[in-house]
Amino acid sequence: MKKTTKIQIAGGVLLLSAGYLIVRSIQRKKLFNEIAEQIGPASNLSLSSFQDYFNPAYAESPTGYSVSMGPYIRQGDTNLNRWANSLYEFAGTFDDDEGQVYGILNALPDAVAVSDVAGKFQRRHNTDLLEYLNKYMDTKGEQSKMAAIISKKPPFRLSA
Repeated sequence: MKKTTKIQIAGGVLLLSAGYLIVRSIQRKKLFNEIAEQIGPASNLSLSSFQDYFNPAYAESPTGYSVSMGPYIRQGDTNLNRWANSLYEFAGTFDDDEGQVYGILNALPDAVAVSDVAGKFQRRHNTDLLEYLNKYMDTKGEQSKMAAIISKKPPFRLSA
C-alpha cells in the first residue's frame, strides 16, 4: 500500500469521525433544548427578568391593578426594615449566606413587598437592591434560583 493511499484512508476516517461528532452534538443540543422547554421558563430566567418588581415605584401601581378592585395589601415598616437589613448583611467578606437570601425572598408574599423592600433597602443602605444581589449572587445557579422564587410571587394581593 502506498503512502498516499494510507494518508487518504486516515483522512477519510478523521473526516467521518468529525462528521459523527458534529451530528451527535447537534442531536444533543436539540434534546437539551426540548428538555429545557419542558422544565419551564424559570430555568432560563435571571433577576433582571423581574426588574420592574425591584423598582420602588412598582409598589405604588402594580401591574394589572385597578382602583376598582379595592385596596391591596402592603407590608409594615417592621418587616420591611428586617428584610432589607437581612439582605444587606448576607454578604460576607469571604463567603455569602445564600440561604439567607433565598429565605428572605421566600418570605416576601408578593411583588409589591419585593418593591417595598427594594425601596427600603435603597433608602437605608444607599444602593440599589437588584445591583447588590447581582453583585454578590452572580452565578447562573444562584440567579436562576432567585428568579424561580420571584417568578412564583403574585403581582399584588387584595385585602378582603
